[in-house]
Amino acid sequence: MIQQVLIPKKRKFSNSPCTQCVISDLACDSQLPCGSCEARHVSCYWLPKMKRRKSVPASSPVAADSFSEAVNIKELKVEDILCHWQKKSSLENIPIPLPPIFSSPCCPAYLDTVTLSVTAKGPWSSLGPGIVAKGNTQQWDRALAKLLPKKSQCDLLIKHYMEEISWIYRTMHLASFCEEYEKFWASKVKDMDTAFIGLIFSMLAVISLFLPQDKISGEGYSVLELRKLSSLWYHGCRQAMIVSGFEMKPNLTHLHTFSVLQTYFYAINDSNTLHSLLGQAVVSAQILGLHDVKQPSDENYDRIDYEIRKRIWWDLCSCDTYQAFCMSRPPLIRCTSAVTPLPSNCHDSEITKCSIKVRPMSEPTYVSVTILIIQLMRICNHLWEENGVYTTDINRVIEVDKKMNQLLEQRPWYLQFLPDGSLPKLPEAENMHLVHWQFQNLYSCIMTQKLRMFRVYLSPRNQYAYNACEAAIHSVFDVYDQLRKIPNIEGTSTFLVQGYQTFSGAVALSAFLLVEQPHNADDVFEEVARLLEDMKIRKLSGVEHPVVTQGAKIIAKMMDILGKRKLVSDNATKQSLVGISNKIYTVFGGKVVAKSYVDRASKKRDVTPVAVGPAARVLREEEVESASNSPHTWAAFNEKGLLNNLDWSLWESFLLDEPAEDSRVKEEG
Repeated sequence: MIQQVLIPKKRKFSNSPCTQCVISDLACDSQLPCGSCEARHVSCYWLPKMKRRKSVPASSPVAADSFSEAVNIKELKVEDILCHWQKKSSLENIPIPLPPIFSSPCCPAYLDTVTLSVTAKGPWSSLGPGIVAKGNTQQWDRALAKLLPKKSQCDLLIKHYMEEISWIYRTMHLASFCEEYEKFWASKVKDMDTAFIGLIFSMLAVISLFLPQDKISGEGYSVLELRKLSSLWYHGCRQAMIVSGFEMKPNLTHLHTFSVLQTYFYAINDSNTLHSLLGQAVVSAQILGLHDVKQPSDENYDRIDYEIRKRIWWDLCSCDTYQAFCMSRPPLIRCTSAVTPLPSNCHDSEITKCSIKVRPMSEPTYVSVTILIIQLMRICNHLWEENGVYTTDINRVIEVDKKMNQLLEQRPWYLQFLPDGSLPKLPEAENMHLVHWQFQNLYSCIMTQKLRMFRVYLSPRNQYAYNACEAAIHSVFDVYDQLRKIPNIEGTSTFLVQGYQTFSGAVALSAFLLVEQPHNADDVFEEVARLLEDMKIRKLSGVEHPVVTQGAKIIAKMMDILGKRKLVSDNATKQSLVGISNKIYTVFGGKVVAKSYVDRASKKRDVTPVAVGPAARVLREEEVESASNSPHTWAAFNEKGLLNNLDWSLWESFLLDEPAEDSRVKEEG
């Protein structure tokens, strides 16, 4: 068993990151204790034989000893791993045995019988990069593959992921993935692709959160049992990424895995890990040259690889910009000036290594709405100045708003509302009906972004800003309401996976009603009530991850305050508002912005708050110097020495509990 070694605060410096930072994928200043652990109020410790350790050669006996300490292939069973991770997961804080149907997981052909040992006090990721010796990688492959379900079960889960979830973030080429998938199951352990195991685990972790009972009713096990495996498969995914060299030698499979995991992080409401992995993914993409993809002059180039590279890059750009305005931090990528071409509008079946059939935007494909989402994020990226500072000019914000309106006005026919408010019928081939669910994500994102952009200009009131917000609150869920009318939609993964979009939109609407108290907003109040009921339906369907369970409680609390229709002045309710702001900031624009805006609800209506300051996050003086070399400086992103010059300290400041002062708000006098 590995014992934790607590480090006295008197010690000053170590040459390696502490175990807590390695586990959480956070930057470590190697102080004893480190600043990250102090900020998170956790014990800072190093594992034995890992203190002050640098990378060692693969053949080094020290590396082998470290591995044998962490992985003891003896009697501990997979059930023990599940219990360990279940205690750390947010599903239920009780040990739960592995469901019987998964008690004998099958491995790829010729896989030896192996059991995995993980200590009760340290997760797998306590092994840092560079200490997994080459000879031990195969032992990790055996251990990780042991966590796979039987192939027939895995086939079922992956099939449902591809059909009902993959449309959210579509970076893979379906035919290529299926080919690699079959090759994987036919491979020997020594030939197994560990990065691909991580990709499979990521899909299993996601689909197990959302798969409805009727999809597996013939398999003999409960969907609730399946839900409890999600955390186990997620941690298997993360360990596979480490073993396969995500941090040192990244490849496209690693970035596919990150794309898939976005859905998982949104579901469990884990913005910290999402931000940490996003930073690593952006660096990895630059190492692979995805920021500078150009169409080869040689006609014999691989079209599939070319399209995949474009899809991955723009998926990262979209994720980065979206998180930037959700968390009030500068984006890592200046995608307004990116040179990588946009993905081609075509079906996966129309892309081969030698040919591609590009369709006009008037013909719907799974990539059509993705292209529009990319265009939206490029528009929103203009909210930041060239130096990475959020604009202080409301005219610039209005210009961005007008461009978003233009994007909506010019959308193709299959995304237009019919005179009766319904959506056009789409071709049944290729499951094109899911394009409308993509459109729901795009449309609700545009409307909630209007609220994020303009809410800082509502006190004192700018009329353009208020009109834009008032129009948005009546429109956020126009597409969702139409899709909600589809018969029996409640029992599909397509509906169940909408928990995050439902939560973020409902929070935006509730906060606006709570603070601004607009007239003629009864329909919006009723909309929020319907969204709350949908959250409860998801919970009844066995979807019990935090964004649904906790999200429903938050929305219900806001609804309770709204329903009372009273001026919030008592201390108890003020305290409730503080609690709400701490729980909605990940979709609201960061902690400072959320707290400042919600606090306005406790002010009397006849008191006009002091004018809200410029909508920007101003660096503290001590951050200015480090910002010049930080990933927020777009010029540095194109420099060859990026990896040597990066300073992630400013990036990590957005992950800590105490946010820096945000210039989007001022203290009211």
